[in-house]
Amino acid sequence: MKTSKVAILVRTRELVRKIQRFMHDINDYQVLRGEMGYWNENINLSIGTYHAAKGLEFDTVIMPFCNTEVIPDESNLRAFDDRDDALAEEIKLIYVTVTRARRGLILTYSGTRSELIPENKNGIYQEFEV
Repeated sequence: MKTSKVAILVRTRELVRKIQRFMHDINDYQVLRGEMGYWNENINLSIGTYHAAKGLEFDTVIMPFCNTEVIPDESNLRAFDDRDDALAEEIKLIYVTVTRARRGLILTYSGTRSELIPENKNGIYQEFEV
């Protein structure tokens, strides 16, 4: 039986630490970091930021916190003179993140979905409410 490689990818390192606090019963995961010197191919679960996942691929990517409180990052928006330019940069980062998934992509949010996550026009994705 083939096992799948799964990544939980989030916007910030603070959110990585938040997820790690819930992982106390799971020992077999690795935290992604930029320029990792060591990559354990035997571990099937990785947790990291959008930036840390650049260049990597996973069978399934889970992107929690896709709500207005996290995406777009307000501090990044303030760094640009033009809001449209800032949003374009945020969209590029989301694009890089979703394209890390080879087979499955799961986006979750609570509250209000981020304006950068497209509406489900023409049923392009499945929606579930819990």
